[in-house]
Amino acid sequence: MLTCLGFTNGFMIKPSVVPIVPILDKQNDPTVSIVVLPGTLVRPKHYEPIARKIESMCKSKKIDVDVSLAKFTLNVGHRFQVESMSEEILKTVKTDNIVLVGHSASAFVGIDIASKIGAKGLVQWCGTFNSRGSFPWDIRDRSILYSPVLCILAEQDGMFSFTSALKDFDGLNSTSTFPTYIKDAKHMSGVSYLGITPKKHLTKRVKNYMESKSLTEKDVEESYTRSISLRISDFIGHVEGSDERVSECH
Repeated sequence: MLTCLGFTNGFMIKPSVVPIVPILDKQNDPTVSIVVLPGTLVRPKHYEPIARKIESMCKSKKIDVDVSLAKFTLNVGHRFQVESMSEEILKTVKTDNIVLVGHSASAFVGIDIASKIGAKGLVQWCGTFNSRGSFPWDIRDRSILYSPVLCILAEQDGMFSFTSALKDFDGLNSTSTFPTYIKDAKHMSGVSYLGITPKKHLTKRVKNYMESKSLTEKDVEESYTRSISLRISDFIGHVEGSDERVSECH
């Protein structure tokens, strides 16, 4: 058995071949356990601001949650780690009410993990089931996962085409799938790099708006974080049964 190597910044560090799920906000008796699955090659710490915002918004809805950030080997969310990550999540979380939030590649990998652990809900952030074969990877049918799904798309996504992703919802006949999008957002909008969104991740329209309102990159980053977190917290309220509101595509 692999042993612990030590502690860094309060988080237990294990050999990189073993995924870890460090707890951000420990609750003695959470109602819902939220696990954020990072996108490929994105360090888990860059999701800390949005994880904390999700937690605070859930608390404002009187939902007690604990939030975890998953760490894949080499920060690559890949299907070869579905089994190990599923086991790690079940070993770490404190409740059977688990909601996964998968960004980018992990929006797709999250399908299998959600099925393995019996997640109560899945948030696909900049990713879909690819049920219409719009992208050059596996096609997954929505019916393989019984849990409610919230899909958050980015309007100006240059890595995961917004218009192509919309095909997944053409003629959608599911009362438990909720598509929504963030206006002017790109693929990495809401993923914090030292708390600031680099200008290369902003659209020209947003840059012009920033100049007219004297806004900083940090102001814009926080607005994306709020928008994404609001949708996720609404979804968690719906899954948990305390709030029927779920953000709709607009």
